[in-house]
Amino acid sequence: EAVVVGVDVASNLGIASASGLRFFRPATVGAFGATAALAKLRGFDAERTVNAFSLTYGQLCGTMQAHEEGSMLLAMQMGFNARNAVIACDLAGIGVTGPRNVLEGRFGYYTLYEDGGDPKAQAETLGQVWRVTELAHKPFPSGRATHGVVDGCLVLRDNHGIDLDQIDEIVASVPGLVNQLVGRPPRPDMDTNYARLCARYVAARALIRGTVGFEDFNPQAYQDAVSQDLARRIAVQVSDEANPHLLVPISVEMRLKDGSTHRLTLDEVYGAPGRPMTRESQLAKFRANAEAAAKPLSPERVEALIETLSDLRNVEDVARIASVLAGR
Repeated sequence: EAVVVGVDVASNLGIASASGLRFFRPATVGAFGATAALAKLRGFDAERTVNAFSLTYGQLCGTMQAHEEGSMLLAMQMGFNARNAVIACDLAGIGVTGPRNVLEGRFGYYTLYEDGGDPKAQAETLGQVWRVTELAHKPFPSGRATHGVVDGCLVLRDNHGIDLDQIDEIVASVPGLVNQLVGRPPRPDMDTNYARLCARYVAARALIRGTVGFEDFNPQAYQDAVSQDLARRIAVQVSDEANPHLLVPISVEMRLKDGSTHRLTLDEVYGAPGRPMTRESQLAKFRANAEAAAKPLSPERVEALIETLSDLRNVEDVARIASVLAGR
């Protein structure tokens, strides 16, 4: 219940925003979502929950400059805000108070962090529309906003049996948000955080290899002449800026050297609820992640963890999961 509350609060606060990204929203609304989840777990009444939100607001971080430059700070900000939510709930739990109107006040979230918004309208959907059911999975280890371009390129390649040397150029028409997040140019001197957010590079590697994996994010891959050449022949252009929140539709046009052209438009990107990953694909990703960890889990522990997490609703003590991770 706490997870559902946290995801729904974070999602609805993001949907309530009236503008594009001024701050990195997964970090900022994620902080409020974490606070809501913790307030649920700790049994806070309304007064302590309001104070927890207030104390979280005072600690928010989420600069888009980290995204702009592809900095390691980008992902760290979600961790900082999760930590800050714990601190806020600790303080609210012992009676520390804060300002009341942290969302819509003169210096509230929808004034300073967002360029306006209507959280009241979204609050009416709580308990009626379950945003947690709308979440997408990420099949590839790159920014989610790259996935539509990758998906479109792979579908066209597979549907028409297109070889790499047949491709002259590719044009991806994307919503403004996708362009803002991942429309950056490819460079041979990229670092991993930048490369993960470069749709042109990620799509090029997908066309070359048929998928995207950890091996696509290292200096040797970035400097690969074939990858860089293909990435430079992929253009990302804005098709529609009417809704600042959408990652779809994605239209991909693949122009071949013989003069023929193939096009498609995706309203659902692979990994979304309408085009979900299969259970087999989910587990393959999980196993690959476990194998790539700094301290890889043994195959036996990975399978034990899968078995445990697959029956999560009946796990009464989180220590059981920790024991599996530790091999006990």
